[in-house]
Amino acid sequence: MALEWNPTQLTILRSMWAARATGLEIGDALGTSRSAVLGKLRRLGMVRSAGAIRKPPREPKVEKFPYIARGKPKPAPETLRPGPVTMEHLAAKHCRWIEGSPTPDPLYCGVAQQYGSPYCQKHTRMSFAKGSRFAA
Repeated sequence: MALEWNPTQLTILRSMWAARATGLEIGDALGTSRSAVLGKLRRLGMVRSAGAIRKPPREPKVEKFPYIARGKPKPAPETLRPGPVTMEHLAAKHCRWIEGSPTPDPLYCGVAQQYGSPYCQKHTRMSFAKGSRFAA
């Protein structure tokens, strides 16, 4: 079903387009859809140039999980091995692997964590089953 454009509608279309109104605003004023307005403007040759519409510059893409995107994770430097540590002495960067069997007062590995894992490099390898897609 084709919409018949009368001269009054064309005058309103041209004047609102010249006043920089959007296709949606013109469509609302004329009682038609945005697509009908833009189609008619295109058939009339009244298309705005690409330079007239300025998009804001895109921000650089930030990797959410950089350790996954790069393939194999970098090994954490294991320079200081403080040995097993208690919960009171456990720091944010210490390996969370429990040494021995769990007790009410467990001892943790204490080596520096591997990036993206709560464990050191040795215990990260031990935490995955052989043959799984995550096994190192």
